Amino acid sequence: MASPSAGTPEWAAKFAGDGAQHREASKVVGRYAQLHIVQAGGRQGDTALCDAEWAKLTPAQKLLVDRGGFDEGCRVPA
Repeated sequence: MASPSAGTPEWAAKFAGDGAQHREASKVVGRYAQLHIVQAGGRQGDTALCDAEWAKLTPAQKLLVDRGGFDEGCRVPA
């Protein structure tokens, strides 16, 4: 199947779907960060600890991970 042409409703739907998948995948990264925090004895959902985990990501990783999704995964207690 060919990719939808840019600017079409089909393209917009695919782009929105890709964005949603990216955010969901980034939540998983945030959940793993939260797990690491808890295993190290930290408090689940602690904003400062989540920010510290985010700071550990390399610049390349930060390009691949959506910050909003990461925060949602890390800061919202499971």
